[in-house]
Amino acid sequence: MQAVKNSFEIRGHTLQHLVNEITNPVIITLAEGVITNNTFATTFSVPKNNGASQETNFPDLYIESVDEVIAELNSFTEVTLAVHSPAEPKRWIIFKKSNLGGIILYSGFEITPIQNEYDLLKNSEERLSGFFNNLGEAIFVVENQYPDYPVVSVNEAFLNYCKLLKADVLGQNICSLVFNDLREQLFMYLFLVCSQDKPVCFDAVSHDGKTKKFFTVNLVSKSRGTPGENIVIGSISDTTERKNTVLELEETRQKAEMFNNLKASFLANLSHEIRTPLNGINGFAEMLHEELHDEWYKKVVRRILASSGRLLSTLNALIDLSRLEAENLVPKKARINFMEFVQSLVPEYEALVTAKGLAFVTEIPSSDLAIETDTYLLKSILDKIIDNAIKYTASGSVALSISNDDKYVYAHVKDSGIGIAIKDQPVIFEEFWQVTAGMERSHEGLGIGLTLAKKMLHLMKGEILVSSTPGEGSTFTVKYPVGTG
Repeated sequence: MQAVKNSFEIRGHTLQHLVNEITNPVIITLAEGVITNNTFATTFSVPKNNGASQETNFPDLYIESVDEVIAELNSFTEVTLAVHSPAEPKRWIIFKKSNLGGIILYSGFEITPIQNEYDLLKNSEERLSGFFNNLGEAIFVVENQYPDYPVVSVNEAFLNYCKLLKADVLGQNICSLVFNDLREQLFMYLFLVCSQDKPVCFDAVSHDGKTKKFFTVNLVSKSRGTPGENIVIGSISDTTERKNTVLELEETRQKAEMFNNLKASFLANLSHEIRTPLNGINGFAEMLHEELHDEWYKKVVRRILASSGRLLSTLNALIDLSRLEAENLVPKKARINFMEFVQSLVPEYEALVTAKGLAFVTEIPSSDLAIETDTYLLKSILDKIIDNAIKYTASGSVALSISNDDKYVYAHVKDSGIGIAIKDQPVIFEEFWQVTAGMERSHEGLGIGLTLAKKMLHLMKGEILVSSTPGEGSTFTVKYPVGTG
């Protein structure tokens, strides 16, 4: 017995010396016991085992002793241990089992960097999978295998779309899983995207007998990294709500366009039906004014002329507005001397202003200034601004002045009227808006004069500006481009 014991000690010491030379952690099992090397003891922070079978506690989550490692390796050719201590990050060791003729060698290799990369990849895949499944669109991935296009992966939205379990979908022909109205289109575009390697987007419609649904499908081909091995990633988006909204908006637009056309037609007919009798009334009234000598009757005739003139002016304004809205009013431009043109309007404006008992002040340079404009539109613009100034000025004056720079000419109309509050200034150019409105309004008119002036100026690349103080008056400025308008 002593000889056997001495022989074991000699062999054990020899093996212990040999395994200590190995830099990787090592376990050797003999009939007599277990031997571990220095690297094993250091790695696992345990005493070195020199041949006696003993319980050695491991600071890891799974393996409690050397005997348990060996028990695991007796069942498998290799086993992976997670090694860590509270003060150190986790390390991973993989042990592989080798039979060396009666001696069982368990050699360990640290795989911590590989395991860490694997963990990162796994975490990334889990995050990607979560993102993939949380997408609202139905996503599918298929093999580029004509004509079957078997499914490789789908998300939860796709399973909800086709009302199937994942196990029933994987490996199936994608075209057999979609609704009937989409199958032929999907098959055709899958072939197209795979053959041309270009992304494809197309729309599809589904009828189930009661309702109509709209879908948008996107397909893109991606390489797996190996030449000739491609997959196709597709998405199916339910665009029914958006499409219905677009259709409703289009229907609303068409109705609005129809009503605008009806309004334009109505106003055109109205122009003929009202202008013709008005012209007759004005003609006979003017004849009466010339023939009558009694001042009372002449005063009545002047009221008739004034009323018919007001009605005709209102009608003309409505017709101009309808033509502008229907885009039927096209400027007919000609080159004119702006200063001379404005000077020619002074007598008419002066008569209107002084007829209300107001002073009319002008400041028009005598120099020449050439512009290209539609004289009818330009006069209409100035008429409406002057009329607006007269209407809202009870006493004081109305002034017309002209200035210019290298790019623009400016016509300023200043009054001493009621003025406009800052909060109202942005809306005074809106249709049918007046400073005084409703039953309490104190000024005549429809409230479209400034609207027409702004629209006409915009049509000729000009603009209208306003500055005003309540109780002190307003200044409206027509800004018009010099040269080619």
